[in-house]
Amino acid sequence: MTGSVRKTATENRANERFSLYGECYVKVGQTWQRCSIEDISVGGAGVWSERVPKVGESVQFRMEHTGEIWATVVRTSGARFALQFDQADAKAMGVRDAVTFILNKLR
Repeated sequence: MTGSVRKTATENRANERFSLYGECYVKVGQTWQRCSIEDISVGGAGVWSERVPKVGESVQFRMEHTGEIWATVVRTSGARFALQFDQADAKAMGVRDAVTFILNKLR
């Protein structure tokens, strides 16, 4: 996992978002696909992939230092899509811990 600890524009975001470039996986239906993270926060992530799920679709998300977390596709643009993590999912706390761990490692 590489990246810069550069804050992205927060606009109306509930959580601080950081640029982070690394590999992740998204499970759409029954198939896991490899993706690239563009940015991430404890609430969601911007992801690049060859196959883009549909807006509103529920997917599972996994990256280094996390388990599988349920997320909803909230936006798409070309090969990029935005995920909103399911905060009610107990595993979502793994994202908070992983984001904190990775950011501390990069600083």
